Amino acid sequence: SFKLISVLDSEDPGTQITPHNGTGKLIIQTKKEEHLILLQALLKLAFHIGGVGRGARRPLHCNSERLRGCFWQSTVVNEQLPYDAKAWQDFLQELLTAFDQVRTVDLSTLVTPQPVANPNRPRLKKSQSERAQRTQDILNRNARIYLVSSPKLKHPKEVKNWRNEGNKYDVRGAALEFFYDSGFKGGSQGNLSVGGSLGTPSFVWIQSNKLDHSNEAYQVITLFGADNQERGKFLQAIQDSAQIKEKIEISLPWQ
Repeated sequence: SFKLISVLDSEDPGTQITPHNGTGKLIIQTKKEEHLILLQALLKLAFHIGGVGRGARRPLHCNSERLRGCFWQSTVVNEQLPYDAKAWQDFLQELLTAFDQVRTVDLSTLVTPQPVANPNRPRLKKSQSERAQRTQDILNRNARIYLVSSPKLKHPKEVKNWRNEGNKYDVRGAALEFFYDSGFKGGSQGNLSVGGSLGTPSFVWIQSNKLDHSNEAYQVITLFGADNQERGKFLQAIQDSAQIKEKIEISLPWQ
């Protein structure tokens, strides 16, 4: 068992066009040291590939004059992973080892599970059924991670006017600009098997990192369920893109 305690040092509730922001501490208590090591590693992973809340899948930006996404990071410098393949691969191996210390991981099972029909389940509307059977947010053999160099990205505290600046390249970043331009974004004008739809969130996560060191700033694209034909097309688009030339594919230790 473990306990996670959040201590908020400062908080600004923001407005409709300025982001809610705050700083604080996360205090983890566990009975076993190996559980503490695993939870610390999982938090580190969470900081680097996504956000929290409704905006977890996108970096903080403005779209159609409304705020979208989330930005969060550890303020401990040595907990921030750089734009470097070896640093990421070493960290992911440490994460896998931390899991092994708690419970041995069977790599042969690390594939996307398929929904199993349940004759006793009540009939649901299509969107509810899709949501009930979602399995895309699994960092397994069918996931892919790319680091995309995006120097000069602005830290949210440097954005003076979100309505005017929030949709600019130096806020959105190279990866999000590519995604918006790719034709795979969700909704009626995009690809629902990649960008998601109402009731089925996007299969693509994008996160901004190292924004307090703008020359080292980069973004992470995480694609879940790359074995799907449509998401395979998106994966190929990433690999072929001239828009994001500076990118690194991270080799996952469980592939």
